[in-house]
Amino acid sequence: MKKINKHLNLVAQVQRDDGSIMHVHSQPVSADLFDSHMDVLEKTYGHFMSNRNLMGLGARLAHKRLLKIAKEMGPDKLDEVEKGLLPEIRRLTNVAVFSGKAWEQMLYQDAVDQKILSREDIDEIEGKLVFFMAASHILQRHERQAVMSGAMAMWDAQISSLDFTAYLSSLPTSTAAENSGENKAA
Repeated sequence: MKKINKHLNLVAQVQRDDGSIMHVHSQPVSADLFDSHMDVLEKTYGHFMSNRNLMGLGARLAHKRLLKIAKEMGPDKLDEVEKGLLPEIRRLTNVAVFSGKAWEQMLYQDAVDQKILSREDIDEIEGKLVFFMAASHILQRHERQAVMSGAMAMWDAQISSLDFTAYLSSLPTSTAAENSGENKAA
């Protein structure tokens, strides 16, 4: 009997500056890593959830708010976030870009390092990632899917139990303009 994966992952579509769509897939950080950064993630999440009007901004600004809160907590906390938490979030994130024939997969950090993403793309993606990481551990298990699904829908994102390989396999590989090679019946 196959075990049902209750692990919720973030999947999001990001429209890039050139009009192409990039798919982003990320897993939550481990409970241990969350616990070691709980104070700053809790304050970041709380900032957006304390005022429902700010919730829509969560995906755009959560990364910047995290860094601001860490800086206010002191240079050691900022250093921990920049050298521990953020690299792990990036490590757990993959992206897929359509090459015209197939979805090309790469690590998110490689896409950043190779300058495939604009600053605006990075801000949008990292905001979603930080908000997702905080929510995935702060919310109670029974409310995670409902609350996160509602929040993620505002940001063209969703949660999924699929791992990156399965998610990549689920993406369509043909375009509307593509010819299948079949002739239409007259």
